[in-house]
Amino acid sequence: IEAVEDLLLACRQAGLTIAHSRSHRYGAHVLPELATPTVDETYELHPRLRALPDEIVVDKFTFGAFASTELEARLRERGVTRILLAGVLTNVCIMATAVQAVDRMFRVCLVEDACGAFS
Repeated sequence: IEAVEDLLLACRQAGLTIAHSRSHRYGAHVLPELATPTVDETYELHPRLRALPDEIVVDKFTFGAFASTELEARLRERGVTRILLAGVLTNVCIMATAVQAVDRMFRVCLVEDACGAFS
């Protein structure tokens, strides 16, 4: 959490476009320290990592954040061509998002220190 928080702060200070994805995986369970269930049974972002009003938030139903959302269009609207990628479930959701981004001709950099997976 701390590494992602540091990355978010640095990106915000640099004026970069920030995008968040929330997972709505048909009943999937997420560790409470990573996400908090909301009233509509979706998963909200960790309180220290919540999106600011001008940041992109997409609700995904697939492992990757591009396949079931409008993320590509929202990033292209802002002229984004390169992505710094971080988050949880590196071996599932982060990898799927990275592959989907590359398939859409985005340049992707995985921020290893700000990624995690269950062991």
